[in-house]
Amino acid sequence: QRNTKQTSWTITLGRREYLTVILICSWSLRSSGKDLEKVGEVLLGGIPSGASYPVALKHFQRAIDLQPDCILFYYGMAKTLANHGQYAEAMKKLEVALSLPILEPDDQIRKENCKRLVKQISKQKKL
Repeated sequence: QRNTKQTSWTITLGRREYLTVILICSWSLRSSGKDLEKVGEVLLGGIPSGASYPVALKHFQRAIDLQPDCILFYYGMAKTLANHGQYAEAMKKLEVALSLPILEPDDQIRKENCKRLVKQISKQKKL
């Protein structure tokens, strides 16, 4: 039998850990409940209560506020917005991401992902 007792705890996250949580939030919005439950169990000891689309956007915005030159944060927020039909807002985030300088080794790949997402959104808007 599964233990349903919830424990409340707080941890301080470094940049990489914070990024991981943000990406999991974004991914979880697209995953099935079973997949989300498995990932939550393995990485977080359970699914965080209150996880939702607005919460994911809030965390992406917080990440952008803390590190406004991080392409990955803008891409993640844009992807989440696009997945929920907010194409105009997603395009704004992608424009910013594509205007940022390459600072990390994977930033070129991230910019390519942004360009692909721009094309996908453009196709969606034409449908």
